[in-house]
Amino acid sequence: MKSQRGITLASLAIYVVLIFTVLAILAAITSNMQSGVIDSEKKGTGFTEINKFNIYFLKDVKKQQNRIQTITLNDILFTSGNRYTYNSEKKNIYLNNQIKIAENIETCEFTRLVQNEKTIIRVIIKQKDSPEKTIDYVLNNDPDNSIYENEEDYTRTEREDITPVTYAKREDLPQLEGTNVSLVAYEDLTGDIKSAADSGIVSAVLNETIDENDTIAIVPTGFIISPLTGEDTISGGLVIYEMTETQKNAIDWTDPSEVSTAQSTYNQFVWIPVATLSQMAVPVEQNSSNYRGVLSDWNSDGTGATAYSYNANSGKREPANLTDEVETGVAYDSQGAFTEYGGGTYTNTMYQTEFNEMVESVGKYKGFYVGRYETGGFTGSTVLIKAGKSDINSVYWYKAYQMQKNYASENTVIGSSMIWGCQWDAVMKFVNGKEDGAQNTFNVKIARTTEGSTRHTGSRAATGNNINDKVQNIYDLEGNVREWTMEAVDTSDRVYRGGNYSNSNFAAVRSNYYPADSSSSIGSRIAIYIK
Repeated sequence: MKSQRGITLASLAIYVVLIFTVLAILAAITSNMQSGVIDSEKKGTGFTEINKFNIYFLKDVKKQQNRIQTITLNDILFTSGNRYTYNSEKKNIYLNNQIKIAENIETCEFTRLVQNEKTIIRVIIKQKDSPEKTIDYVLNNDPDNSIYENEEDYTRTEREDITPVTYAKREDLPQLEGTNVSLVAYEDLTGDIKSAADSGIVSAVLNETIDENDTIAIVPTGFIISPLTGEDTISGGLVIYEMTETQKNAIDWTDPSEVSTAQSTYNQFVWIPVATLSQMAVPVEQNSSNYRGVLSDWNSDGTGATAYSYNANSGKREPANLTDEVETGVAYDSQGAFTEYGGGTYTNTMYQTEFNEMVESVGKYKGFYVGRYETGGFTGSTVLIKAGKSDINSVYWYKAYQMQKNYASENTVIGSSMIWGCQWDAVMKFVNGKEDGAQNTFNVKIARTTEGSTRHTGSRAATGNNINDKVQNIYDLEGNVREWTMEAVDTSDRVYRGGNYSNSNFAAVRSNYYPADSSSSIGSRIAIYIK
């Protein structure tokens, strides 16, 4: 009996050991399962919130034929209807702006990538008190409808030969609601425009059929298309705002008060399409790499089709250096004049270089942007292209030139300058014969002074104040203040365009003045181009 009792106790001890061993193995397996499924070398509980995000996000990645509808740095919308948004203030990731799926997230950035014709979403994400992770998700949208078998097929750690794409627009060519404007899919981009999208310069390309011709508009990164009806077509004057998607989404665009605040807070520009470059600029001479402006003679032709004859040393021309002296020994275009009247550095080749860059951009992208408002901010350190600005006048040409050039001097996406004469003429052709803000015809050769609908109000006003002087979403081309341009006349003058608040000059008119003089009725207008 003692022997049998001993055997029973020994067996019991073995069973107990086995049970604890099994429990330990199960605990280890559970721990491993709870660690990150994408990055196998980083296990533990430090990525709990990232894993939560991953569970939701993978569901959309795995859906057959699910595609990216829109993507920005902190927001992605799938054609399934699911949207993932990172709120940098709250440090949370939301599903459809309602469900908080991850918190304590310090960074979450979405980027669209392409490799071997596959769409990849790169997510750079960092949870508080944990290292930053980079996860690449491969969308299940192959043409053959193949189904991936495991999670590793949807996520990847290899980075070679992946081309980053920040092009942020829908891939299924929807039309903007209520318009015949289409957002061009990334897959349909070609040449210089595709290269610009790949390098992060272009965030959207729009196409609209105007007079039976396809007309495009390019939206540079850092700007958004206006959400307002009437500001979202090329034919009607496409408006872009210098703001992020997050800032746009924070505005109630149906509330006139919030719209007014946005227009006085953010810089705005209007796209000017240029179908034929030679109507705006041509080489200085045959086989030359330098360009000159084609300047419209509105006095002989009401359509702007007739150009002034060109002389490199006299008459109306651009680009051009002024050789007369502003004072003894100091030419109008010299470092001395710039130092005294505007600041900045002068070289005798800079105008030509800047003009060439603008023209080459217009040739690539078929247009440029003009400031929606007369340039403000001349009493400060930075120009402002916003509604409600009053510091728009009494500025030397040199200062207006330098400040408008500085607006984009450190920007890798756009360049900026005081508007050139040929650009002003392109604007005139774009607005001529269209309706103004009061539904009267805007004729660039006829000033409107009719009581109640005049564009010449008798006193200078803040930018964007006169609805009668709004055409194609651009304000104050005819009235308010006259506007310095880059165009030169002879050897001492720069050209300003348009009328002012008190005279009855029309929008296309040219006048000229010494650049070292200023006037309370003269300001300027900026133009920007895509690099």
